[in-house]
Amino acid sequence: REAAVQQVPLPAAPTAAPAAPGAPTTAPAKIDVSPFTDPKDRVTAEGALRDDFVKLSGRFITVRDFYDRMQTATDSGPGDITRIFSFMKMLDPETGVREREYATAENASGVPEAIRNMYNKLLLGDKLSLEARRQITAEAKQVWTSAAARQSALTNQFAGIAKRQGLRSQNVIVDLTAGGGADIPPPPTGFNRVGR
Repeated sequence: REAAVQQVPLPAAPTAAPAAPGAPTTAPAKIDVSPFTDPKDRVTAEGALRDDFVKLSGRFITVRDFYDRMQTATDSGPGDITRIFSFMKMLDPETGVREREYATAENASGVPEAIRNMYNKLLLGDKLSLEARRQITAEAKQVWTSAAARQSALTNQFAGIAKRQGLRSQNVIVDLTAGGGADIPPPPTGFNRVGR
């Protein structure tokens, strides 16, 4: 015959005394789950990851800058040179052609031949037709949209890396879309970074 098991009631969890009327309430403390015990180590890690992010954003920065130049190009011979040169740099940021220098297969190999020929004719005094300007502008917008989508994916990737490493993404991700970087908070008081 089995012995009867007697259930013993557990003591109730202690409850905090109610706050006195008019007493200030305190928010729960924010717990830092970062693996970094020294703020200097976190700032160093954030800086290194930010450097990687900016380096991998180099192509996007080039596309952004030359797309901006295209938007301000005038409808004139010099403006057309700027427009087509900027478009060539968007298509191939590594192209070796310099502005007002003839584009060849050697110095602009990543640029379609038709665009190189158009650019070279502009250097000789030609102008783009209104339709050609419209087409180039539309193509440039597509290149920009594609580059912006790739940059967005890169941003999300680095934000995820920062989170998994216990870093603050706002100190890693730099807003490169509008031509200027986001403000980066200063390092902790008393910490001087050398070589940055």
